[in-house]
Amino acid sequence: MIVLCPSITELDPCPMYLVLDKSNIHNASKIEQAFCNVGYTGLTEVLILPTQAAKRVSPLDNTLFHEWKERIR
Repeated sequence: MIVLCPSITELDPCPMYLVLDKSNIHNASKIEQAFCNVGYTGLTEVLILPTQAAKRVSPLDNTLFHEWKERIR
């Protein structure tokens, strides 16, 4: 969170949903507290995906982004 905290203050205060995988390092209450500690009020909810779900919905692996990836390459 040390790296993220300076960037939090630059975010717009619009409603934000943070979606994370179920890694042991991701703790929803600690993440919410970190946002709160720097005064960011836009975090609506921290959602934790089930195990192995992150690789199925990753935009970099998703066929919906195939054309974009080809242009970048």
